[in-house]
Amino acid sequence: MVNVWLLKCDPELLCQMTVAFPKSLADWQFIAEKISTGGFQPSGRGARERWVKVIRVKFKAENTASLKRSGI
Repeated sequence: MVNVWLLKCDPELLCQMTVAFPKSLADWQFIAEKISTGGFQPSGRGARERWVKVIRVKFKAENTASLKRSGI
């Protein structure tokens, strides 16, 4: 089961990624602080893991499926 807080933070995490792509753990920590909400305080590593293992993988899978449907 996916944590509801994570789903609420995913759009904000994606928005922060487009503004400034993080290169260091300090950058990830800054993004984690930006997306934190009342009861949820992700760590920098947690934000990076969420991006790398969940959001980016899902985006690539959806993009690949879209390309296959379009015939490209």
